[in-house]
Amino acid sequence: MITSCQSILPPPPPDEVLTTTSFPATLEPNAFYTPSPTPLSTPTSGITPTSCTVGRVETYTIEPTPIGKPLRFRVYLPPCYDSHATPGYPVLYLLHGQGSDETLWMDLGLPQLADQLMGRGQIPPFLIVMPYEEYALRDPQQSTFGQTIIENLIPWVEGHFAVCPGPSCRALGGISRGAGWAIHITIQHPDLFAAIGAHSAAPFWGDDLRLYYRTTDYPPEQWPRFYFDSGAQDRYLEPAQAFVNRLSELGISHEWHLNPGAHDFTYWQNHLEDYLRWYAMQWQMSSP
Repeated sequence: MITSCQSILPPPPPDEVLTTTSFPATLEPNAFYTPSPTPLSTPTSGITPTSCTVGRVETYTIEPTPIGKPLRFRVYLPPCYDSHATPGYPVLYLLHGQGSDETLWMDLGLPQLADQLMGRGQIPPFLIVMPYEEYALRDPQQSTFGQTIIENLIPWVEGHFAVCPGPSCRALGGISRGAGWAIHITIQHPDLFAAIGAHSAAPFWGDDLRLYYRTTDYPPEQWPRFYFDSGAQDRYLEPAQAFVNRLSELGISHEWHLNPGAHDFTYWQNHLEDYLRWYAMQWQMSSP
């Protein structure tokens, strides 16, 4: 069971609120889209470009869950997805910010960008799972969202798709409050993921101290690699920087990127390719 803590997030300001959309509780079997023709750089060494150019996104719900309602989520399947692949694909779990939902990643253009990068051999194929936190204004101290990710979502994904199990095949990331959840879940379960992305992070109150105490059980070399980034005008820059400083003090492997920009859609869209490339690189580094 995950022990949550109080969020430092106030109610979301207008620039973070996105329009939500209702989706059916059944699988969408034909959710295809057209990739953007934006040119990319040359293929990454060791990755073969594929003749498949378009992946697909499917919508699912699972229940029962600790949140007391079905958990809705979307799954991006890469171009040429093989349901019998062995040992299977890595999986990236991405969490949205407060005031939005799992469609944030669709609006940012993640499926189209992933199609391009994978189809042209820029990054290896992997699945992307995007759950919806329905009670995103709830105090994390009272929320069971993190527990649901660990106890329900991950086992379901690994039981229904051709993914390689184990921490070396998993990455977890998020934007804003979603980044706070990624940090919080990792502090509770540092042995479940290979890489953690905290984009425009709004860490939950007290998690820097919880990280400190958790290193008693898990020394620095046993923690996943962290990627932190924020815009120079991000309203949560100070707590994000403080958490990065804590990682440095503890000797936990991480990257810190301070970029121009604010805590908004434009910033995340501008850096989405950076995120996907970084996650993919972690799996390539872990490969024999």
